[in-house]
Amino acid sequence: MGMQGHFGVDFDFSKKGKYGVMCKLQLKDGKTRSAKFLYTV
Repeated sequence: MGMQGHFGVDFDFSKKGKYGVMCKLQLKDGKTRSAKFLYTV
């Protein structure tokens, strides 16, 4: 969801466990970037 140049997302961490999110982005310079987020409940 685009929000004035930013992005947002909603996650449901209601169950115990390990969660991971990987994002792949292409910005105005044309280069692709990636980010990985890990979270344990």
